[in-house]
Amino acid sequence: MTAPSPHDTASEATADDLWRVFESTYDGITITTLDGKVAAANPAMCEMHGYTREEFLSLHEHDLAA
Repeated sequence: MTAPSPHDTASEATADDLWRVFESTYDGITITTLDGKVAAANPAMCEMHGYTREEFLSLHEHDLAA
């Protein structure tokens, strides 16, 4: 038996692990659909723009352009 490679360990990150990072980072992150509708926004992004999560999910990416 061989030791696991770093790639094996990294690929074991679960969707829950990635979601925890999305939710807890201080960086603002949005996920949009191909047509530009906001599908997800983390708390940092909502706070940066002054929207609740529900309000943010009703936006389109062009609503966020500076």
